[in-house]
Amino acid sequence: MRSFWWPRFRAVARWFVIQESQRRAQGIETLAVESKGEMVIAAGGRDHVITARADRIDGRPDGYAIVIDYKTGTPPKKAQMEAGYRPQLPLEGAMIAKGGFKDVAARPIGAIEVWQLKGGQPAGQITAFGDSDAARLVDQAIDGVARLLARYADPRQPYLATPNPKQAAYGDYDHLARVGEWGQGDSE
Repeated sequence: MRSFWWPRFRAVARWFVIQESQRRAQGIETLAVESKGEMVIAAGGRDHVITARADRIDGRPDGYAIVIDYKTGTPPKKAQMEAGYRPQLPLEGAMIAKGGFKDVAARPIGAIEVWQLKGGQPAGQITAFGDSDAARLVDQAIDGVARLLARYADPRQPYLATPNPKQAAYGDYDHLARVGEWGQGDSE
């Protein structure tokens, strides 16, 4: 295992150091790492507390924030975030904008970045959603979560295991929802 993973780790570490050097030269500073945040969204006649743990939050010299997520697997696509299927990072951006992270003063979100750490060729890759995209994704995520919470405030709304079969993927609780048994759509 070591002979397989160690070269990948070294490649990622070299790539990471280069990225950090470039960011520091641009005046970008790390504000928080593995930081807990929260915000309140009012929907369906009550307040809902949304929580998150941001991998990293950076600050740009212009006062804007960058929310960063590290991935070793497949990063989320912009279309998935726009459709509301991957709201984690936009919601973290909303928490930053509202001062929801105790170690970070409220500031507008300037970018959402996903750092994919693979160790191959290339060793790493940054997918960034810039100023206008980040702000729009944040607004869409807040609106989408508020609409979803309002829908679930109605006792007649079912809690579906896979609300959108096109986006179905294995989830941590699929075995409890018996997705394998009930979700196949067999004619029998």
